[in-house]
Amino acid sequence: MSTTPFKKIALVGGGGTVGKPILEALLATDTAEVLVLTRPDSTSSFPSHPNLKVERADPTDVDAVSVVLKKHGIEVLVSAAGTGAVRLFVPSEFGMPTEGVGCAACGCEGPGFE
Repeated sequence: MSTTPFKKIALVGGGGTVGKPILEALLATDTAEVLVLTRPDSTSSFPSHPNLKVERADPTDVDAVSVVLKKHGIEVLVSAAGTGAVRLFVPSEFGMPTEGVGCAACGCEGPGFE
């Protein structure tokens, strides 16, 4: 089994076509605690697993999402906008372009963030 240096990972969209295999891969490591953030009105179901927690939050409410991320001590946020509450932001490249765009919400800086 593979491992990750990060132990607390949040996944937005874990019930979708792209998210399900990501969730399965994260849970297969047996080393990371995974938090799935899902919309309050989502009908997605998730497997029972000791390393999995599910929280419902409005993805358009940055403050509410930040509270959930901080509550669980999340280090990595996969497939959603960064909020400054995480150490690593992994964007989904299936939507809006993110390359070369700074993030006002978390103050991203460095190469590619003008």
